[in-house]
Amino acid sequence: MLDLAERGYGGVLGPDAVAYHHVGEELLDAEVVRRRAVKVGESFAAVRLVPFRSSVKQAVLFRRHPIVARLYCALNILRWIGAYGLAFTAVTATRRFERTLKALERIAAHRAYLRICGTCEAYRIKGMFLKGGSV
Repeated sequence: MLDLAERGYGGVLGPDAVAYHHVGEELLDAEVVRRRAVKVGESFAAVRLVPFRSSVKQAVLFRRHPIVARLYCALNILRWIGAYGLAFTAVTATRRFERTLKALERIAAHRAYLRICGTCEAYRIKGMFLKGGSV
């Protein structure tokens, strides 16, 4: 979808569209759901940064403001670690589980942003701190 948007194509709304999904019993296990939350967060970041697309706000932020973007991610990791801890104070087990899943997904996404921007050429900080040189 992001590749199509980059080429100038828009989405089409199909109000009569129907998708049938089968959720297997094994997918309802709490640990499986937690692992999937982490995988979703990592995938969210990867889809937005690789390849670089000028129409994706996260990619543009990492390219134009690499230090600010990295700081933003680091602070958000801390924020969501705190949210994860606070999730255990929720009154019901359902609410605790929901909040921990959200925190796990967000922590994974911001960690993936940092990992990708550190390894992907499109987001590397080149020679920023070296006088007249490159890294």
